[in-house]
Amino acid sequence: MAPRLTILHDADLDPQAPVITRTAVRAVVPRDSTLLLLRTRHGLHKFPGGGVQPGEELLAALAREVREECGVADLRVGRLFMTAVERSRAQEAGHVFEMTSHYYWCSTVNGVSTVPQRLDPYEQDLGLAPVWVAPQEAITLNQSLAAPSSAVTPWLERDLRVLRAVAEDWAGSRRGSSATPPIAPGR
Repeated sequence: MAPRLTILHDADLDPQAPVITRTAVRAVVPRDSTLLLLRTRHGLHKFPGGGVQPGEELLAALAREVREECGVADLRVGRLFMTAVERSRAQEAGHVFEMTSHYYWCSTVNGVSTVPQRLDPYEQDLGLAPVWVAPQEAITLNQSLAAPSSAVTPWLERDLRVLRAVAEDWAGSRRGSSATPPIAPGR
């Protein structure tokens, strides 16, 4: 069973409030010692992926999101790495918003964009661009930019914690631990 991460963005949420839920999927795509991430125009790094549409299967949503955001059409999905559940105040008064993000190990055959990006307007505003970056480099950059950016990037804490878990998983694999390696990256 994959680890579960819980993040409360607002400490004083009413436990009896109605909950508005959303499910998302995110790709952890390693290649050599780097990950496929999306860089924002501010230099932050996030995992590719996004919301699952009503009636859509999780893995189909993941393939669609990575194709749209990264231009990668040959995504192969492996095992579930981690699930992150975030709770915060909803825009609707008196409600709680709960986002559940499922992170899957993935690989690509080509490892590069083979189709054009198809970004939503808010993704265009973020200036999302696919990049291959070492996890520790992404962690360092995100941490250095976190304080001034956290108010406009609610995903930052979640992706930082998942990046740290990926780096730890890789370090454990290199030490010969029993950690299950991801599917073969970039092969």
